[in-house]
Amino acid sequence: MKMCLFIVFVFCFVAVCPVVSAAGRAFEDVFSQLNILYMFEEFLGKPCIVRCDRTGVFYGSVIAVSTDGKIAKIVNARRMWFWSGAASLSQVANEGVKKPNECKFPDAVKTVIVTDAIEYLLLTEQALESLEKVPVWRI
Repeated sequence: MKMCLFIVFVFCFVAVCPVVSAAGRAFEDVFSQLNILYMFEEFLGKPCIVRCDRTGVFYGSVIAVSTDGKIAKIVNARRMWFWSGAASLSQVANEGVKKPNECKFPDAVKTVIVTDAIEYLLLTEQALESLEKVPVWRI
């Protein structure tokens, strides 16, 4: 009798554990995605710089972000092809550019969706004013 109960217990444990384990992983995945979205909440609707892995650097207002943070929808986006008067994007985000006439930023586009975002930086008011002074670069 004890052996029968033990076999039934082992069978139930082996049959149910993968389901419970999968549900636990699914819960962890959902929680992780919500946590990522919460981290991006302060960026939504505000002017920021988005650095991408292959598509370059943009500044504009981020209005949507995927649950993994890699896909972003940016409105009034301007590609920052070349900047002058700042050592890094961190400095650009904090202070702007010191030489706006030497920067190369093409026209703004109404909306762009990037699929390779790797860094988001909020712009200060000072930085935004500086970036808005950069003339449109055309060939």
